[in-house]
Amino acid sequence: MIRRPPRDTQRRSSAASDVDKRQFLFRANSELGSRSGVLKVTATGRRIDGYEWVPARINGANQPIPAEGQEAQNLLASWNELRGCTGLTDAATAEPTPAG
Repeated sequence: MIRRPPRDTQRRSSAASDVDKRQFLFRANSELGSRSGVLKVTATGRRIDGYEWVPARINGANQPIPAEGQEAQNLLASWNELRGCTGLTDAATAEPTPAG
């Protein structure tokens, strides 16, 4: 799901941002299903300045909680192993590359 941020994003308080995060709740029925994360994208206008995968675990309240330390490293390694089947690369491209 892609959500378009409101035009007044710069003026929003952190409390309002926390309310928005509650819209992203997921049920995890297993250890494997609890592996999650957030793709944090930094953009200026239509230009993507950077991105970072923030590994997380889905907790008992169905919330993604960012992982830290060794757990974060393990989740990141697992995520990178799965990327191979997607046809995606780290390199930015002007046009999407179709998966073959």
